[in-house]
Amino acid sequence: MAKYLIDSNILIYALKGIHEASSVISKLIDSDEEIYFSFITRLELMCEKYISDENKIKIDNLLGQLIRVDYNYKIEEYIINFS
Repeated sequence: MAKYLIDSNILIYALKGIHEASSVISKLIDSDEEIYFSFITRLELMCEKYISDENKIKIDNLLGQLIRVDYNYKIEEYIINFS
């Protein structure tokens, strides 16, 4: 089973209705793959200046189908040392 960490941009494109992005996300969700998103991704999506309540619901519905990776010090150190 493959594991994917989804970037904010593809989710933004999917939420805006861009077919290619929506198609990729739909295929991954329908597969048996593990699909992750970072807590930072949710912050990026939800902190848009003029986001509507309707879009907040869409974002949470989409992210609810994925696995959230929360912040922790080990991840931060791994990323810093990986560079």
